[in-house]
Amino acid sequence: AAALADALVWMADNPHRRAEMGLAGRAQAVRRWDRRLLAGDFVRAVEAAAGAASPAGAWAAA
Repeated sequence: AAALADALVWMADNPHRRAEMGLAGRAQAVRRWDRRLLAGDFVRAVEAAAGAASPAGAWAAA
């Protein structure tokens, strides 16, 4: 806990580093979101291909 407090104080005293960490965090969040989006698209495509032969899949695709 003390190390975290020291790191937060250090970041508060260094606005350039704080901004840099914020940009890195946002960039990482965007990359994670993109991966989740692509993974979701892949899963939906596989489910659509697998379910197209079934009546339920045909109904869901319509």
